[in-house]
Amino acid sequence: MLTSIITANTPRDINYTNKIDNKEVMRPMTDPEIRGIISDGIIAGTDSTANTISFIVYYLAHYPDVKKKMLNEIDRIFQDDKTRPITENDIHNLKYCEAIIKEVSRIFSIVNSLPRCLETPNEIGDKEAPLKTESGVITVCAELLVEIKLRN
Repeated sequence: MLTSIITANTPRDINYTNKIDNKEVMRPMTDPEIRGIISDGIIAGTDSTANTISFIVYYLAHYPDVKKKMLNEIDRIFQDDKTRPITENDIHNLKYCEAIIKEVSRIFSIVNSLPRCLETPNEIGDKEAPLKTESGVITVCAELLVEIKLRN
């Protein structure tokens, strides 16, 4: 992927000429598309797994009863065999572990907002939202009810 981004819109880009072996191929990426991919990689892909695991460890340290129940589930499924590989069936049977991951992800969301920018004018309720209006959903305040007001 990095090579594709670095070579995009240059003669080294396989889509630069729009033909390979006289066959039409996809168009090259535009500069805004390239910037979007780089931005997504930096914002969305940085440490998200490590942060989630850190939050799970933090949660388990604060709730030893949850940790004990989780370990009991793991022991029940793997029994005394600590070296066997984890199978897809094991993953489906780890219901409590899955619940912990989902609950931690709900409470300690690694994505705190989902920003958007309108590409066309739009109506929100009885208000007109002009082109390039920026908006977003705040995911960490799922239980907070607020009145949303458009800025002029």
